[in-house]
Amino acid sequence: MLTFDELTDNPREFLAATGLKLNEFEVLLAEYAKAYMIKYPANKTYPLQMMHGLQFGLSQAQANYWIHRLLPVLREALAQLKLTPERDGE
Repeated sequence: MLTFDELTDNPREFLAATGLKLNEFEVLLAEYAKAYMIKYPANKTYPLQMMHGLQFGLSQAQANYWIHRLLPVLREALAQLKLTPERDGE
């Protein structure tokens, strides 16, 4: 299984896996963590469809659940950093 530690030791693979350099990921992660705590305050830990499920040993249904739970938090973190993608309605 691919691990975060393995990726951080290889900048090229980290960029390929995440689309971000490690320092960019760390900035996003900090904002994501804040947005997550605002959206889901409590002393609970919540981890993250087919590929994600394979990477984390989850069924597709479990991965789907986590994606739908965590994606709004990621969107909020990106918005706070003013890094949301532009959408063209055309």
